[in-house]
Amino acid sequence: MLNKLQEALNERVLAISDGEVKGLQLSVPPQGKGDLAISVGPLASYLKTDPASAWSEIDSVLDDVTGIESVEFVGQFVNIHFAADALFQAASESIRDPTSLHVQSPQRIMVEYLSPNTNKPLHLGHLRNGVLGTSVAELLAAVGHTVIKSELINDRGEHICKSMLGYQHHGNGATPESRKMKGDHFVGEMYVHYSEDDRKWRNSVREAADQELRRMFSGDERVLSLLDRWNESEKASERQDALRQLLSLTADESGGKAYELLQQSSASDPDLQSMLKRWEEGDEEVLELWRTMNDWVYQGFDETNSRFGFTFDKVYLESELYTLGKDHVEEGLERGIFSQNESGDVYFQMPASFGKSPSGEPFRRKVLNGNGTSVYLTQDIGTAVLKAQEFDLDQSIYVVGDEQNDHFQALFEILKAFEYPWSGNCFHMSYGMVELPTGKMKSREGTVVDADDLADEMAGQAAEVIQAREPEVPKDEVSARAEVIAQAAIKFYLARAVRTAKMVFDPAKSLSFEGDSGPYCLYTYARAKSLLARGAEAGLVPAEGRPFGLIGNDDERACLYELMFFPQKVRAAAQNLAPHIVAEGLISLAAAFNRFYRNNRVVDEEPELACERLALVSLTAEALDRGLSLLGIKTLEKM
Repeated sequence: MLNKLQEALNERVLAISDGEVKGLQLSVPPQGKGDLAISVGPLASYLKTDPASAWSEIDSVLDDVTGIESVEFVGQFVNIHFAADALFQAASESIRDPTSLHVQSPQRIMVEYLSPNTNKPLHLGHLRNGVLGTSVAELLAAVGHTVIKSELINDRGEHICKSMLGYQHHGNGATPESRKMKGDHFVGEMYVHYSEDDRKWRNSVREAADQELRRMFSGDERVLSLLDRWNESEKASERQDALRQLLSLTADESGGKAYELLQQSSASDPDLQSMLKRWEEGDEEVLELWRTMNDWVYQGFDETNSRFGFTFDKVYLESELYTLGKDHVEEGLERGIFSQNESGDVYFQMPASFGKSPSGEPFRRKVLNGNGTSVYLTQDIGTAVLKAQEFDLDQSIYVVGDEQNDHFQALFEILKAFEYPWSGNCFHMSYGMVELPTGKMKSREGTVVDADDLADEMAGQAAEVIQAREPEVPKDEVSARAEVIAQAAIKFYLARAVRTAKMVFDPAKSLSFEGDSGPYCLYTYARAKSLLARGAEAGLVPAEGRPFGLIGNDDERACLYELMFFPQKVRAAAQNLAPHIVAEGLISLAAAFNRFYRNNRVVDEEPELACERLALVSLTAEALDRGLSLLGIKTLEKM
């Protein structure tokens, strides 16, 4: 009923207003003022008349709506009172007819998400990416689109070689099996070893440079101030500026040892560059170590992905794609899309709408190095074309953190310049970084919040709660329930945060069984299933297929309102790529149901009323189960 009424309103209003008024909003009025409100204000403003006269132009939309008891005006709103039976049928139709959500023109959409590096295990930041990616994929599929989930694994480059060097220096021939570790954790440990070695070496060079400069420029306050900034500033830009000035001061022959040390302190590790060069040249010894360590990581990734429900229809590897795009760059040069400087570097000039650089020049983005080697944009141009051709895509969504906003702006403008028919339907699903109550996560220091460790810790805490409440439950059952609760806690907390905002993940709040959390929604579902089980034991079956004549109090109506409007929230979440809308809808539904539960008897009521209330309980359980599944969360019938 709700969807049909909304469509009829939109069609009628668009016709009357010649498309100027897109539609009239449906909402729930204040308690006691009706069951459904239609805002007539926008149409009244367009027609330059009062709301009652505007309503008279479109009131025929209610002709086919059954169960209306009365209609009244309250300000600019038309408030409609329905019989409780009509409300229940509308709610049931909303929840049990999945096709009512479907868009008129479904598309083929690829959602690329997660995209980890093979030098360390997945961490909390990856979990936010994974939860957003899987949720959006589920939401788009729920409204009728064909969704292809993909992953681009960054399996080559300096960061991978760092782990390999770490293994050569510290691995001593060990394997994940011999160390009894997950493969990704083992390789991540090697990455930390390399980072520690590199930091110690750079610190020693920095200290030597500092001593030499203080000897050379003793008493020169300007140089001493630069040294303090270089050593102590919390801002990378200030440290880099100080180093640049120190290099300039020591660039002549008098700089000698100090200049050499300053250069070493910021130069790339020669061993690292040598290994990267050998990889690119196809050195079999290096490639064998690379393949072995990547395989270890993939085994670890598979375990973590399985645990969190991250699945993919297509996996791309950067090592197989990094040369893609060079042909497109050549074509772009021929067509005047790109330009080339005297060093051979190839650039794309951003449109004027993106502003100008501090020097007053239009912003440019490099798409190919002068020596012919690729940059990330080279690869991403080629990969975007490959994906569109391989899967006949209408739309491509990239789930990547907001630190890559500039990169994707450039990529999409380049694709538009090539006039690919799908280029206007590429979208960077940007999101804010995850922090802990104690601050940002870091991986080079080995203090990153590991995804597996986080899940283990939270499952352990959930198990303690279960055992305290029900000590008789077998250990295997406790572990199984605790895992579902931990997953719900993590995923719901990550999904509920507004995507574009930076967020703080609080493990204690996420695991709370009360309030706005995944466990709270799970507990509400389990409560509903318990009521249904108790009803079945008493021989009571949810009333279906007959008019309802007994339910209809404020608590019951509040539940029915949440159920009626829940599909609209799903549709809005899909349209805006915003899983938090579904999470908020689940919280509202759970809260309404728990008020109903506190204030009303169900199984212990008179049988006919009990059966009607059980029908409401059953419908609520279905909606909670479906909504949580859209966020990748399983349900429990017993907590």
